[in-house]
Amino acid sequence: MGAPLTIEQILQNHAVGVNLSDAESLSGHPLEDFSMVGHKHSADDITTGIMNPSRLPTGTTTGKGVVSLSSETDSDSQSLAATPYAVKAVKTLATGKADKSHTHGAGDITTGTFPALVAAASNKNYTTRQIRNIYLSTSAPSANSGQDGDVWFQYE
Repeated sequence: MGAPLTIEQILQNHAVGVNLSDAESLSGHPLEDFSMVGHKHSADDITTGIMNPSRLPTGTTTGKGVVSLSSETDSDSQSLAATPYAVKAVKTLATGKADKSHTHGAGDITTGTFPALVAAASNKNYTTRQIRNIYLSTSAPSANSGQDGDVWFQYE
C-alpha cells in the first residue's frame, strides 16, 4: 500500500466538501472524517436544524406533507387544513339543524302558504278541524272522483 494521502491530495482527488484554505486545520484527519461533495442523507438521519419548507412535500388527500391552515368554513380546497376555529364554526352552524328527511306534525304548521297543491287524507272524521279536499265543478262527483271527507260543490 502506498503512502497516506496528504490533506491537499484528499481535497484535490476526492471532491471532499471543504476548501483548500482549511487544509492546515484538517491535518491528521483520515478521509473517513469527511463527506464527499453531493452526498445525501435519508430524512430519518436529520434530527436537528430547520429544513427549508420548499424542500418538503405538499400535503394532499393521498399523501403526507405540509399544508396551510385555514379558518374558512366555505372553502372547497383540498390543500388547506381546517383550524379548530373553523371546525367549531361549522359545528355551531349545524347544531339545532334538522335532518333533511325530518317531518312535522300538523300542529307544527301554524302559518304560511303551501307552495304546492295539497290533498287531504280521505276520512270520515267530521268533528275535527282539518284540511278538506274541496271541489268546485259543473258536474256531480263520479264514483271515482269523490273520497270520504271531500266537499263537492256543483254549480251551473
